[in-house]
Amino acid sequence: METYSLKITDYTIIIAFLLFYLVIGLYYALSGGKQRTIKEWSIGDGEIHWFPVSMSIFASFVSGISMIALPAFVYANGYLYVFTVSSCFVILPLTAWVFVPFYRSLNTISMFTYFEKRFNNKVKIITMVIFIINILTYLGVVVYIPALTLSVITDVSFSQAIIVVGIICSIYTALGGIKAVVLTDTIQALIFIFGIVSLPLIATWEIGFKNVIRINSAAHMFDTYFSFAAYDQNSIFAIFVGGFILYFGLVTSNQVQFQRFVSIHSDRGAKKAVYLSNCLFAVYLILVTYLGLVAYAYFAICDPVETKRITRKDAVIPFLAIQLMGKTTGYIGIFISAIFSGTLSSVSSGVSSISSIIVYNALPNIWNGLSAKSELFKSSLAKILSLVCGILVILNSFVINMYKEQILSICMLQFGLFNSPILGLLTLGMFFPKAGAFSAFGGLLTSLIVNFTILVLKQLLPLNLPKSKYIVNNNCSISNYSEYSSYIDEHISYTFAPSSDSYIYNNIIGMSNYWHNIIGVGLVIIVGYLLSLLESNTSDFQSSKLIFRKKAVIVQSEI
Repeated sequence: METYSLKITDYTIIIAFLLFYLVIGLYYALSGGKQRTIKEWSIGDGEIHWFPVSMSIFASFVSGISMIALPAFVYANGYLYVFTVSSCFVILPLTAWVFVPFYRSLNTISMFTYFEKRFNNKVKIITMVIFIINILTYLGVVVYIPALTLSVITDVSFSQAIIVVGIICSIYTALGGIKAVVLTDTIQALIFIFGIVSLPLIATWEIGFKNVIRINSAAHMFDTYFSFAAYDQNSIFAIFVGGFILYFGLVTSNQVQFQRFVSIHSDRGAKKAVYLSNCLFAVYLILVTYLGLVAYAYFAICDPVETKRITRKDAVIPFLAIQLMGKTTGYIGIFISAIFSGTLSSVSSGVSSISSIIVYNALPNIWNGLSAKSELFKSSLAKILSLVCGILVILNSFVINMYKEQILSICMLQFGLFNSPILGLLTLGMFFPKAGAFSAFGGLLTSLIVNFTILVLKQLLPLNLPKSKYIVNNNCSISNYSEYSSYIDEHISYTFAPSSDSYIYNNIIGMSNYWHNIIGVGLVIIVGYLLSLLESNTSDFQSSKLIFRKKAVIVQSEI
C-alpha cells in the first residue's frame, strides 16, 4: 500500500487550523453572556443573523462523508446519485413555507417537546432515544472519515487521528456553544468549498473534460434506468424517492437543524437560511458527483484497490489528491484541513444538539430537582455532556472501522433505520389531527421492527450482489487517457445478477439501503393513520397550533 509522508508545511497548516477553532470556543466561553444559560448555549438566545446560520446548515450537510464517501460511491456505482439533487425543488418550498414557520411557532428549542405535547411523554422519550442513537452512530462515521484518510494515505495512525478529532470537536463545542459552532461552521464551509472545487478542476485539467465523459460513457457510468426491484442499487425510483426522504429527513426532522431554525432572529431570515443553504448543497452534490466521475476516469483501468495501492474504495479521493498534488507544497495540508473542517462542523452540531435535548427534555423526567437549578448549572451540565458524547463518538468510530461496506451505504442504512421513522412521526403529527399517542406508538414500533428484521435477515442470509454493474480488467501500463475508452470497450463485462431465482428473496435480502428510508417513513404514516381510525377517545387537535394549518403559516410568514 502506498503512503504519503506529511511535510512540515502540511503539519503547520493542519495544527494552525485546529488551534484556531479552540481559540474561537474560548472566545465565546469568555465573552457576551459567557454561555451561562442553556438558551444562550444551545440557540444563542434566538438572535443570530440568518447568513451565518445558513452557512452553518450547509456546513453540517457537507461533512467528510459527502466529500470523501459520496464521490467514492459514485466511483463504484455510477452517477445516478445526482438525482437526489432534483428533490431539492420539492424540499425547499416545503421546508421554508411549511416546516420552518411551524417550528418557530412552537416557541421551544427542542423538537421533542412537540412530540410530548402532540402525543405524550412516552413517545417523546422513544424519539429522543432514537435520535441520540442515530446521531452518535452518524458522528462515529463522520469522525472515521478523516481518520481513514490519514491512516490510509499517510504514516499517521488510525487511532491517533480519531482521538485528536474527537477531543478537539468536543472541547470547542463545550466551551463556545452554538455561537462558536455557527461562526466556525461559516469558515469551515469556505474551506470545504475550496477543497471540493479545486480537486476536480485540477483532475479535469490533467485528464481533459472530453476524456472524462468518454471514459465514463464507455464504462456505462451514465446508464439510466427505472426499476421497482428493491435489490436494484441504481434504480432512479429508489434513488429519487429514497434520496428525497433521506435528505428531507436531514433538513426537517432533525434536532440539529431544528436548533438552527429557531436560533435565527426572524422568520424571514429563517426562510432565507433554508433557501441559501439548500441551494448551496444542491450545487455541492453536483460537484462531488462529478468528482467521483473524474476519479473513475483517472483510475478506470488501474484501480488502486485492485492493485493494492489502497485498502478500500472509500480512500480513492484522498489517494487521487496525493497522485495529482502530492508534490505541491501545502496542498495536502489544506486538503486534509478541508476534510477536518467538515468533520468538526458535523460533530459539533450533533454533540451540541444531543447535550441540549438531554438537559432540556430527558433529565427532567428522572431528576425532579433539575428545574429548580440555576441556568448556569444547566449550561455547565450541557457542556459536560458534550464532552461525554465526544468520548462515545470516538469509541463508535472504532466500531465503524470493523465494517467493510462503503461508508455512504452505511449512512443510508443508518438514516433509514433511525431518522426516517422520526420524519414519518412528525408528518403524522402535523397533518393527521385524529392520530393520537396510540397511533404514533404503533406506527413507530411497526417501522422499527420491520426495518430491523430486514437488516438482520440481510446479515444472516447475504445475497452477495456485486459491488458494481461493470468490471474492467486492469492494465496500468496504459498512460494515455485518450486510449482508455477504447480499451474499456474491449475489456468490459456485465456482472450484475442476483444469486437467487426467488423474487421475494432477492427484494428482501438484497434490498437497497435507499428502501429502508421509504419503509421507515411509509409504515409510520400508513400504520399510524389506520390505527387512528380505531382510537375512540382521541382529542381532535384541529384547532391546536400543534397541527399544521395553512392560514397559520401564511400569517407567520408575513410577520
